[in-house]
Amino acid sequence: MKNAGDCMGLRLRTALLAFFAGLCTIFSLANGASAQGRTAGAVALVGILGGDEKGAAGIADLYTELGVLRLGLGLGVGVVSNPNGERSRAFTPFGVSTTLVLGAEQAAGLELRGRFGFWGGATDHGLRSGAWGSIGGWVRISLGSRAAFLLGCDLWFQTNTERAMYIVPGLGFSWSSS
Repeated sequence: MKNAGDCMGLRLRTALLAFFAGLCTIFSLANGASAQGRTAGAVALVGILGGDEKGAAGIADLYTELGVLRLGLGLGVGVVSNPNGERSRAFTPFGVSTTLVLGAEQAAGLELRGRFGFWGGATDHGLRSGAWGSIGGWVRISLGSRAAFLLGCDLWFQTNTERAMYIVPGLGFSWSSS
């Protein structure tokens, strides 16, 4: 019978393999799309709210456009503070990012975004890492045919020795090359 450490190690290896397989798929799609000049991105400044924990982060997503679907990578930096100092951390989330853009040609539309990856950073207990993910919706207000102002909210999930879920409201900007 396997112990809990062996099962956790197997799950981590499986998650890493799936993550890197996803990255390879995105990079191969991006190679074809970037040759045709279909790239896009988004940046956001967000607040992080979860019980007694509060913080802030900045995150950027770089994509290749496939019609209304955008596939790419998300990278951010954030801090979370806990009044007791038990779960305070400075962290960097990194992951695969997917966005469905609705109403891109309209004055207002919606961006539905999901991310999955990992986070690493400094906590009160030393350097740590774990799984990270987010889902959310962002109202987009067109600033022309290629840019939009964003106002929205995500739910962020982090794991390590403990699980955490945060409500993450923010402001942002998105753009497209086509």
